[in-house]
Amino acid sequence: MGNRQFELRSSGFETGCAQNGPDTSSFGPDNQLVRTFNSCLAQNHYWYDNAGNRLVQLDTSTGGSYLGPQSVQSYTAKGQLFFSLSPTGSVGTYDYNWHWYDATGQRMLTWRTTGFNWAPDSLPAGGIRTYYVYDGNDVALSIHRTGLGAFAVRARYLVGGVDNAVAGRFAGEFTGPKNLALINDRQGTTLAAMRGDGTQEDNVTYFSKDPFGGLIGATNQGGSMNTETGYAGASTPNASGGFIYLRNRWYDPKTGRFLTQDPIGLAGGVNLYSYAGNDPVNYSDPFGLSPLDCRKVRCPTIQQIAMSTAVYNAGMSMLGASQRDRRERMAYLFNGPNGTVRVGQTYVGEVGRVRIGTDAPAPPDDAIGSVHTHPDETKGPDPIPGGTPSGDDLDLSAKYNIHGVVETVPSRYFIRSNNQSLAKQARSKKDQKRLRKALEERP
Repeated sequence: MGNRQFELRSSGFETGCAQNGPDTSSFGPDNQLVRTFNSCLAQNHYWYDNAGNRLVQLDTSTGGSYLGPQSVQSYTAKGQLFFSLSPTGSVGTYDYNWHWYDATGQRMLTWRTTGFNWAPDSLPAGGIRTYYVYDGNDVALSIHRTGLGAFAVRARYLVGGVDNAVAGRFAGEFTGPKNLALINDRQGTTLAAMRGDGTQEDNVTYFSKDPFGGLIGATNQGGSMNTETGYAGASTPNASGGFIYLRNRWYDPKTGRFLTQDPIGLAGGVNLYSYAGNDPVNYSDPFGLSPLDCRKVRCPTIQQIAMSTAVYNAGMSMLGASQRDRRERMAYLFNGPNGTVRVGQTYVGEVGRVRIGTDAPAPPDDAIGSVHTHPDETKGPDPIPGGTPSGDDLDLSAKYNIHGVVETVPSRYFIRSNNQSLAKQARSKKDQKRLRKALEERP
């Protein structure tokens, strides 16, 4: 099921804990994390609402003494995280965060403060409000307001792809704006910031993290300037802990799991809470949606494959050739840089089919899908694209575990998946209408 049941910790691994030993976890319905007996000689208990959203973490000692809540969450009617309480990197203090979203579901405002009580009574009079302005899927700039003070631009980002901020102009709580280049590890986690003269900026706060993004120890380096480019480059309002914003869901790096269930359901795999198939070294999930069989970092979703300009252009080009000689054509799809799709070599088959192993090779290990033509699709007065999937379609999607198959036909463009529920959804009239409209609006 992809649940992390056992983890061996080293000394000083967790804030306020200097114990060596294993963490052992147990799970309930829908793979919900229920309890962890950790190496700090405490038990972490997790509670959920009926929608599968995590509400609270309550801890007890091995002797059964109540240690109080360690995190508290509440949600909007759409299941978006509204309020969260989580420990900071300093023992005994907590981060409080409130989040608001726009009509498209993007987070537009975070109000944060810190305190010593386990939960505040109401919205704070002070605190810091951060307003986010987006360029596509990434934050282009953030505007801060402390208390009733003036509004000020706190960060402007130069982005090289989804969650890939490479530089920016940043200001701290007590420092003026500076142009900085961000140094990231292979997961995209910010390790340091560099000035234009090649020296390191000491005011940028960053922590050592484990592969799932959890803090290693409680010591940070740097000062009061938070670039908010935390684990895997994703938006992290709290530099010293808290949860990570991955667009459709929020992620808890301490447990290595999402707080809520996967919005695409079982299309993302049988484990509704796991992050990147429990393999964060090789995979990432910047949208909280990617299926478990994505083979590369920042793998595009099935919908992104279908709407890719590169796939569309390649498919229409192959279709034109197939309509002239009636022979089907196909090409495998691969991950391009930063979530894009790259189209591989075109293979020419026979009239009515492309034989895998004869006309085209078996899919390479890093293939994420395929595009191929159906030049003779004429079933019914208004056929559903592709009709009944051909043997080659099923062979690709099931035998070779290709998670996205795109078909081009004379009048339609169509996607399907080896996940049966998503395949049925992709063939529905509503989904076909949406795809047709999007394709008609292409420049």
